[in-house]
Amino acid sequence: MGVEVNEPMTVMILGRGRTPDLEVDLGPCVRAWAQMRLTRSDADTISAIARLARVSRPLVSRFFSGRSSIDTARAIVDVLGLRWEDVAHVAGPAEAIA
Repeated sequence: MGVEVNEPMTVMILGRGRTPDLEVDLGPCVRAWAQMRLTRSDADTISAIARLARVSRPLVSRFFSGRSSIDTARAIVDVLGLRWEDVAHVAGPAEAIA
């Protein structure tokens, strides 16, 4: 039985004035972690991802629920084997996003 996700997979990470606000697509991140869970025993839990990314377990949970800092998101995306440029984009004006 598959899991259905009805929530948006794109989240906003606020740059807080030091960098532009970013839109991050969590879909590829979730899929990459699912693949890692099947193929790598050292990355099969939130705690394991936290250890590999050198961040705390709650920060990994926040990332996957769409609440993260840019530094934490970058570390997790790197551990997942994804390119930052493939999942994060500078957020444009509201009319450009729609």
